[in-house]
Amino acid sequence: MDVTKPEDWEAGIADFEANVGQIDVLVNNAGILLRRGVHEGGVL
Repeated sequence: MDVTKPEDWEAGIADFEANVGQIDVLVNNAGILLRRGVHEGGVL
């Protein structure tokens, strides 16, 4: 899958729905990992 191509997204979602069923919830879990203690943290 080339995630930069909308037609690949559409095909991937259609394939998923055909095999698993309707998507009820989609969670975007992109983020960063900071490896330091809470006391060392701050607001990004």
